[in-house]
Amino acid sequence: MKKINFQFHARYCEITQFLQSVIEENAIKVYGVNLFPYCREDILKHIYIHHSEMERYKFIILSRQNIEIGASEQYNQFISESRRNLFITIGEDNGTELFDSAMGVISDDVIDKLWIKIINQFKKPLLKGAFVTSPNGLSQYYPNHRYSQGAKRAYDNAVIIRARAGWNHFELR
Repeated sequence: MKKINFQFHARYCEITQFLQSVIEENAIKVYGVNLFPYCREDILKHIYIHHSEMERYKFIILSRQNIEIGASEQYNQFISESRRNLFITIGEDNGTELFDSAMGVISDDVIDKLWIKIINQFKKPLLKGAFVTSPNGLSQYYPNHRYSQGAKRAYDNAVIIRARAGWNHFELR
């Protein structure tokens, strides 16, 4: 099994603007996953990337093929068996805190070159390096941590840059 996955901090609008351009440029199908609140008919929906439509989705799947999923059991099976699709998890961005996001793909054999291109295209303008600080004040530099210009501006404006889990926060310099 092969996989590519990376975590980063970026503002919601930066991620959706990038996705919009990539989808239009490459004629990719995009799906929004909505597990909460639970709606059996709307677990996975083919969407057209537009900021107003994207607001309800925190998990996006880019695919070259049509995906039909309507029940949670089908969704769980799809996720466990899915290969060849690019997954994007968008961290919460509420104006007070910005949580990390992730982008990645898993494949049984070769990872699609288009997904590699998209990931590299997204990563290229990101800044590198941040200090991770625990609640008790311990701090460590992570030279490979990536974040966007928008995340840096948010940090400079007192938005707390958080990890997805735990109480740690990032200092972007």
